[in-house]
Amino acid sequence: MNKSAIFGLGGCGVNFMNDILSSNSDNYKLVVVSDLDTIDISSGIDKITLNNNTIEDIIKISKSFSEIYIVSGLGGSNSEYLISIIEGLIKNNIKINVICNTPFSWEGKKRNNLSKSILEKLKTFDITLKVFDNDKLKEYIEDDEPIEKAFKMQSNIMYQYILDKDLKNA
Repeated sequence: MNKSAIFGLGGCGVNFMNDILSSNSDNYKLVVVSDLDTIDISSGIDKITLNNNTIEDIIKISKSFSEIYIVSGLGGSNSEYLISIIEGLIKNNIKINVICNTPFSWEGKKRNNLSKSILEKLKTFDITLKVFDNDKLKEYIEDDEPIEKAFKMQSNIMYQYILDKDLKNA
C-alpha cells in the first residue's frame, strides 16, 4: 500500500496529475479535487468533485496515509478551497505538504492579489510548503519551445520534489 497520497486541486492539479501519471507507477494514491468543468482526467486517478462533502471526502481518504501532498495553483477560483481543506486536515492531525504555483504577473491584479493572500494564509499553518513561480517557467525551455513543455517540466520537477521528500522520510 502507498504511504502517501497526492491530491491535485483545480486546473493546476488536474494538469499535474495527467503529466505525472505515466511516471507514478503506483507510488502514490492520486486524487483530483475539482469542479465538474476541469475534472476530465486520465484513468488511474480518483476524482472528488467540489461540493458540500469535499473536505470530509478528502479527510476520509487521507486517514489511510502517513502524509499527503496537495498540488494547487494559486489565484484561481479553486485555490480558495485550499485553505478550508488544510484546516480540515489539520483538525484531523494529518501531515500536509502543499506544492503550489503562483500565477504569471501578467494575469492581472485580482488573480495575483488572491494568490498573495492565500500564500500568506498558507504560511500561518504548520505544513510543509513549496512554491513555484510561473514567471520563471521560461527558464525550463528554450525561447522557441512552447510554454506547454515548460508546464510539463514543472510538473516533473514537482513530482521529483515529492519523491525526494519521501525518500528522505523513509
